[in-house]
Amino acid sequence: IVILLYKDVFTYLYMLKEVIILGDIEMGGGTLTDDFISDKALSTFILSLSYKDKAVDLVLNGDTFDFLKCPYVIHGKRSFPRHITEEISLTKLNTIYNAHFEVFEALKSFLKNKLHHLYFTIGNHDHDLFFNSVQQELKKILGNKNRITFSLFYEKQGVYVEHGHQYDMMNKINPDDL
Repeated sequence: IVILLYKDVFTYLYMLKEVIILGDIEMGGGTLTDDFISDKALSTFILSLSYKDKAVDLVLNGDTFDFLKCPYVIHGKRSFPRHITEEISLTKLNTIYNAHFEVFEALKSFLKNKLHHLYFTIGNHDHDLFFNSVQQELKKILGNKNRITFSLFYEKQGVYVEHGHQYDMMNKINPDDL
């Protein structure tokens, strides 16, 4: 009886929500320092999730964006500033958006379904996502303010996901210190 009950609960939870976890995508600025070259494959995969007619949580588990290797371009000059400000982060987000437009459009399509949610767990390459203005700009780009969440972890229905950099003394961050 316990096995049947567990199986029924598992089946019920599966029917309620599907959780898809992707990590270390590291979309950059489309320059030589941008390692991500799989726009077509990722976009196709995300679009395939768009057609699911049930609840789907898409968890982008850290380092979705590679702000570290994305150049800051202002007045035609490219630099890699050591200290990050909201202005620098917003400019870099715009650069990443232009370099990987196809992926952003796929994410936008994914979010058109009211049962779909997008979670960004923040990794060591995208600390810029801690800035509220960067979060708001990303929500604006993706055309959804209510079903996009930013956090250091994802925890729903017994599923726990984090990027893992918090266990590395060199990459650990305390959001309260920002």
